[in-house]
Amino acid sequence: MRRLFKFSLPVLLLGGSVVVFLWLKASQVPDQPIEAIEKTWTVTTVSAQRQSLSPTVRLYGRSESPHESHRRAAAATEAGRFKQEILPLDVPQENGERLRHDVDEGIRWDADLDAISGLQPLAENGIISAANASQITDGASAVLVASEQAVKEFGLKPLARIHAMAVVGSDPTMVLEGPIPATEKVLKRAGMTLADIDLYEVNEAFGSVPLAWMNALGADYDKLNVNGGAQALGHPLGATGAKLMGTLVYELKRRGGRYGLLAICEGLGTANATIIEVL
Repeated sequence: MRRLFKFSLPVLLLGGSVVVFLWLKASQVPDQPIEAIEKTWTVTTVSAQRQSLSPTVRLYGRSESPHESHRRAAAATEAGRFKQEILPLDVPQENGERLRHDVDEGIRWDADLDAISGLQPLAENGIISAANASQITDGASAVLVASEQAVKEFGLKPLARIHAMAVVGSDPTMVLEGPIPATEKVLKRAGMTLADIDLYEVNEAFGSVPLAWMNALGADYDKLNVNGGAQALGHPLGATGAKLMGTLVYELKRRGGRYGLLAICEGLGTANATIIEVL
């Protein structure tokens, strides 16, 4: 295994408090390709398979979605869009040399649509394969919540304000659809519509997740996971939320956007959504 770490330090203002996001992401990719997929049906796999029954999700979720995720991630990396989030590390090697890690290793730079389409699905007549499931990665993240007084005292510079947050409980057998009602709830709480949002980050636990979310809410695909998602960059459980928030903040600032929305599901049907406003 090879490892790399990412670093991000956006400061988010929440009412009278400020949230400072500090995250380190270690992305691991096996030295050899995985030869077989373990045929184990989990709740998330069942949910992804059911999501894929939608004609649109079925059409684009098997091959187009992962292909586009890798394409966007590769383009973002080559354009240097992740540089503000990355802390390069020089890792000692067995031969005594040091190898610099400063790029996510899960990206398939030459991702081929035909090759992705040819991968064997997990179930007969299904669409879930190694390509449209999030990659095996690990990572760590931390969130520091500070008051406005602490921001002034320690000279912190907020990058964004948390405009609204929402948490929901949804059908535990359809855990991957939790971001849909979470988004509806946070938009209602904020008195906003998706048309008010400049960018969306919806975690690609499976490729079906953002597609089902987009179909249900009528979202603009050109605003969704614009720098690729977990199908290309990985999904370090427990760290992904802060990682996506860092990416969302910096991309909004790069584009001159104002509002961003992050939606992500958790275990057993819970999900949360957050709307931020860059400062």
